[in-house]
Amino acid sequence: MSTKAPLSSLFLAIILVLSFTTNATGQQLQERWLLWHLPALDTEINGVGLSIIANSLKYEGDSLTTRLNGLSVELLGAGLFLPLSPGEPLYTEPSAFYQDPVRLDSLVHAASDYKNYQVNGIAIAGGGIGSPELVVNGLALSGLWSMTGKVSGIVIAPFVSMSTATNGIAIGGIYNKTIQSKGLQIGLINTTKRLRGIQIGLINRNEKRTLPFINWNFGKKSGRNKTD
Repeated sequence: MSTKAPLSSLFLAIILVLSFTTNATGQQLQERWLLWHLPALDTEINGVGLSIIANSLKYEGDSLTTRLNGLSVELLGAGLFLPLSPGEPLYTEPSAFYQDPVRLDSLVHAASDYKNYQVNGIAIAGGGIGSPELVVNGLALSGLWSMTGKVSGIVIAPFVSMSTATNGIAIGGIYNKTIQSKGLQIGLINTTKRLRGIQIGLINRNEKRTLPFINWNFGKKSGRNKTD
C-alpha cells in the first residue's frame, strides 16, 4: 500500500502536466522538450531553456512568444548591460504620471498580461535578467542586475532589482525598485509607488511615507502617490 500511494500520486501529477501542455498546444505554440534555445518564436519549452543573452535577439515582423516550464538559464543575460541604458528603464514618465491610481492600475495589469516571455519555474542569469516584458512565476535569480515585468514568487539581485510588479519577496542588494509591491521588499534602498506589505532596508519609501530600517503599508489604494 505504501508503494502504490506514491505511484498513484506520480501518475496523477503526470496527467495534470499533460493536460496543461495540451491546453498550451491549443494556442498553437510549438512544444520542445528537455532542452531548447532561448528565445524561441511561438514555442513552449518543457525542460531547460539555454542562451547567452536571451533578450538580445529580435524577430522583425513577428511577435516573440516563449513560454518556459522549468529552468531558464542565460549565461550572461541582457541585464548585464542594464547600467548602460540611457535613463532608468522604469519610471521614465514624469512624477505626476504615477500619482494617478488609474494609470498605476493600467501599468500593473499590462505587466500581468505580458505573454511574450514567460517562465514558470526558475529563471537564472549570470550577469543579469533584463526584460521589462518578462513574467516569472517562481524564482528569478540574477548575478548582478535584474529588470522584470512581473514576478510572482521571489526575485533576487545582488545589486539592483527593478520590476513593474512583484508578488512575494523582492531582494535587491543596493537598490530595489518597483511600481507595485505586494509582500516583502529587502534592500539597502527600497522604493515603490504602491506597497501592500513591508520594506526592510536603510531607506524605505512608499506612497505613505519614507522611513529608515522598516516601512509598511497595508491600506487601500491611495488616490495620491507621494513618491518621486
